[in-house]
Amino acid sequence: MVMLVTIIIASYSSGDAWASDSEKSFHRFWPDNLFAVDFVDDNNGFIAGYSGTVLCTSDAGKHWQAYYIGKNELIRRISFVDVNTGWAVGHRGSIFHTVDGGKSWV
Repeated sequence: MVMLVTIIIASYSSGDAWASDSEKSFHRFWPDNLFAVDFVDDNNGFIAGYSGTVLCTSDAGKHWQAYYIGKNELIRRISFVDVNTGWAVGHRGSIFHTVDGGKSWV
């Protein structure tokens, strides 16, 4: 039997100490299996996974807002060039694009 457990922890001290204080924000998303992570700076980050789930933070992971790409698609990769412009790649090769920080996708 093999089990993979994913835990998201954050460092607010350049890696000197680590905390899982954002865990409470994620408990409802664990079943969605989050796969892709991209931070554009110290505060703004994005995580994506099953069912087109995209989570966004603007406070270094203390709080997360959930958005959905609109397709029931496993998102394998996510990449942002700034806080507004990003791309997500689905399991079957679908490519999605956002220009509003992940709120809407085409």
